[in-house]
Amino acid sequence: KPTDVNVNIGEPAKLQCKISASPAPTIVWLKDGQPLKPSDNVTPHTEPDGTQTLIFKSTQMTDKAMYTCQVTNVGGTAEVKLNLNVQQIKPTLKSDLIKDVTTQAGETVRLTIQASGTNPKVKWFKNGEEVIETVEETYEIVEEEETYTLLIKNAKPIDSGEYQAVITNDVGQIKTKKIKVQIQKAPE
Repeated sequence: KPTDVNVNIGEPAKLQCKISASPAPTIVWLKDGQPLKPSDNVTPHTEPDGTQTLIFKSTQMTDKAMYTCQVTNVGGTAEVKLNLNVQQIKPTLKSDLIKDVTTQAGETVRLTIQASGTNPKVKWFKNGEEVIETVEETYEIVEEEETYTLLIKNAKPIDSGEYQAVITNDVGQIKTKKIKVQIQKAPE
């Protein structure tokens, strides 16, 4: 039965097999039954004690596979099977929308959150309707690493409402709390 090795996407991983063989054997790594092509990200390595190690710098979904370490010498062939499971990470909110915003018309309102996870997609909503970046550039959505910001530029009273962000990826969804944005008419 193969040994399962679980790792979160983007993390390093090591697959190890120890088969004693004398005389010195030839080693072949297979990925899903096909000879493995070493790359910058995946390198086979022999430890001083003869343990065979396959080193992944940063695991990707494409690395998820059944790996076989085949050891062959004049006495025959032995193999060890290792099943590498690469898991995606559900979105998590590292910093939520905090408090309601009240400001004058003409100002820029910034709503900022921080979220992590595997390839999160962030959508912003006003009163339950998705906020789309507009040609007039009322709304601008800025994403920098794990920080996501909705800018309401030159805000008008019509932009008042309840705002929320929803973060989704292939393995989950999380919502921020809803906050009220109140844009007051500029004094005459």
